[in-house]
Amino acid sequence: MKEILSSYTISHLTSALLPAKHPEYLTKVIEPDTILYVTQPPFSIIKEACLQGYSSYEGRRESVKYYTGYQRKVPIAIKPQQNIFAFPTLSPETFECSWLFPSHIQSITHAITADKTIRSLVTLKCGRKLYMSESPAVIKKQLQRTAHFSMMYFADGIGG
Repeated sequence: MKEILSSYTISHLTSALLPAKHPEYLTKVIEPDTILYVTQPPFSIIKEACLQGYSSYEGRRESVKYYTGYQRKVPIAIKPQQNIFAFPTLSPETFECSWLFPSHIQSITHAITADKTIRSLVTLKCGRKLYMSESPAVIKKQLQRTAHFSMMYFADGIGG
């Protein structure tokens, strides 16, 4: 039987937050050695983690927009002091939006399926495979944007 948590704290182990259409939980949390089920929606977990990192989600988002000019699907420096960055696969306000954590991504490739609903295969460094409906190009662009901002954050002294 699955253990269902009422809340979840993002850490260096968090690899992905996936939305779940399930009556008992709304998020499937992927970590290298486990899968957790949480009643909070992914976006709520992200917002709470930003607060735990001493800022609001809105503040983090505005900062990234200011430094990069990105306007949509903005990557977020969740806990930059701990090098925890994430990006949304869709608009964060949509239920279907997943959040991926770049430090755990090994590769992004095309997934070939008969029904064509799954378009990407994201392989994590731990070996787990995530089948995503977004195209590999979209996910790779989000990965690149997150890497760009995290490099700016540390190289340009934004982070302290």
